[in-house]
Amino acid sequence: MSFIDDLIKTPEGRKLYEREGLIFRVTEAISIAMEQRGVNKADLARLLGTNKSHITQLLNGHQNMTLAKVAEIMLALGYRLDIAASVLEGSRQPQPSEICRAHGIKL
Repeated sequence: MSFIDDLIKTPEGRKLYEREGLIFRVTEAISIAMEQRGVNKADLARLLGTNKSHITQLLNGHQNMTLAKVAEIMLALGYRLDIAASVLEGSRQPQPSEICRAHGIKL
């Protein structure tokens, strides 16, 4: 069994795995957009009115990026980041009645 298999056995481990995975996918999308546009960290910093070290911290995952910041970065690069949700393997999908109850909707 691998480290990842052991990690995702617990709710906290699964949360950490999913969080870090999302951070990786977002920063990778930004890095690919930068590469395709021929933009380095210093260039991106100038486009966003910040400094290169701030961009480095964002792309290394050392500073939390809000969705607004992700949108701002992608816009500066001439891109839009599309997001899709997918069901986790082995997860139970809530029934429509459960969703309604959770939102205070009476059936």
